Amino acid sequence: MVLRFLNVVFGLMVLFFGPQAYAAETSKTEKKKVTVVITQYVAHAALDAVRDGAMEIIKDCTKDNFEVTFALTNASANIIVARQIAQKHASEEPDVIVAISTLSAQSVLNAVRGRTPIVFGAITDPKAAQIVGKNITGVTDKPPFKDQLLFVQELMPDLKKIAVLYNPGEDNSRAAVAELKEIMKELNLQLIDIAVSKSTDIPQGVAKATQEAEAIFIANDNLVASSFESLVRAANAQKIPVFASDIMLVKRGALGMRGIDYYQTGQQAGMQVCQILEGVDIQDIPVGHPADLKLYLNEKAAGIVGISFSQELLKEADKVIPLQEEKKVNSRKE
Repeated sequence: MVLRFLNVVFGLMVLFFGPQAYAAETSKTEKKKVTVVITQYVAHAALDAVRDGAMEIIKDCTKDNFEVTFALTNASANIIVARQIAQKHASEEPDVIVAISTLSAQSVLNAVRGRTPIVFGAITDPKAAQIVGKNITGVTDKPPFKDQLLFVQELMPDLKKIAVLYNPGEDNSRAAVAELKEIMKELNLQLIDIAVSKSTDIPQGVAKATQEAEAIFIANDNLVASSFESLVRAANAQKIPVFASDIMLVKRGALGMRGIDYYQTGQQAGMQVCQILEGVDIQDIPVGHPADLKLYLNEKAAGIVGISFSQELLKEADKVIPLQEEKKVNSRKE
């Protein structure tokens, strides 16, 4: 009955105003249907923030002209599952795939074979990881390692040796360790690299770090980040400070860091998706880089290992995790 009524209305519009009136009216209501896949290797705060930032922007920029269907997948830190997910998405031929993390992007890039536009997020060095091609762009999460190590030295001026726990199975982690070695030489620091191939290796890695170094540094490693609480518990038991290039890990027990805002990098990746949906050639969309840095501090974590922050540093911080949960602190300036 409703359909018959609508047909009568549109028929009258055509009769009195001509066919162009019907075309104008339908063009206002019809939206192009598109599918955007967002896939990530594992769930942890930084990768989830990239996903959420991208979705926010995509929803906003497409609301007038597109009807977007999102497909969200997660490999749960299993490379075989990541490859299976990538093959599934390749066969579905969505309009755009957002691949968050190095292993997800590598899997998707190999699966789609140039047929689908890909936007990556949370990748430290796409060239080193061979995440390049005519159908891919994205936003890196390359940390300012030198500035971050200078921050660590500011808090621990007598520091000589830093242990870096990393997964050798992640290209981005190996590249980060290689870069950190060069920077540490310049800063008269010694890097102790400790490989952890699975989460159960982490307590043993912390024990080795305690014996050979004075602090632990984590550089954008997805395996370690996904099991970060176990690392912090082991490190706190040995009173060894933990620093991480990912500021989201400060909330989970790292002492503090100046680093990139992952939600913001997700928003940048979301804008690239919008450009692609609007018809911009992906080859005309350059790889983006983090827009600015934020300072997160964890007074509780610092207190456990006997480190204190100056009032100037606390005042500068964008977020402070207090000594006690009930304590009210000026947590954000943004």
